[in-house]
Amino acid sequence: MSYRTRASAGCTRRGSTRCCGAGGSSLAPTVSASSTWCATRAAWRKSVFAYANVSGGDRSLVLYHNRWGDAAGRIRDSVPFAARDGGGRSLRRQALHEALRLSAAADTWYAVRDLVSGQEYLFEGAALARDGLWCALDAFGCQVLLDWRELHDHDGRWRRLADALGGRPAPDLALALAELERRTPLPEEPPTAPESDAGADDEDAAGAGDPLEGADRTDPDTAAKR
Repeated sequence: MSYRTRASAGCTRRGSTRCCGAGGSSLAPTVSASSTWCATRAAWRKSVFAYANVSGGDRSLVLYHNRWGDAAGRIRDSVPFAARDGGGRSLRRQALHEALRLSAAADTWYAVRDLVSGQEYLFEGAALARDGLWCALDAFGCQVLLDWRELHDHDGRWRRLADALGGRPAPDLALALAELERRTPLPEEPPTAPESDAGADDEDAAGAGDPLEGADRTDPDTAAKR
């Protein structure tokens, strides 16, 4: 199932997906499922659209602004759509991270390439699940987010890069991370203290013997009474 935008009314209908790509080319992916989102802010809810597609392990998210002027806000929940409910149908919404099958684990990040600009973005999985996706579009601007790569941030390096970028994209996230680590290396783990050789200490103590061995151990007071 896929959708096509009708620019004037902001509504959708079933059909083939086509979106503007770099150089004015069109993109017509084969998809197994699709959902449609509107912005959370009422001021541009009818002028900004998002289309999420998943096919196998491939994900895509298309954002489009259909008016003059700039627009910025979050894409989080889908517009209502009919879903099977027992023997009938009911309207429901779907969160963006659910439609894209993204993990909300605390250490999971996603590197994403924008087909239009060629830039790469870094998104935190937990933040996408909690807050949705922040986007900013110019008049009649669009973004086509492809090549979603899942990253596991075991040592905090991707979070450091995200903090350094401040939401901005980079031409190449891997190169940006290498440059960040060159300028500010990750802190090294403190050296482990050498384990004490308790057995050797015991042997030394035994070898030294009793320092009073051979000396007169008699209590002077007791000896005087004898």
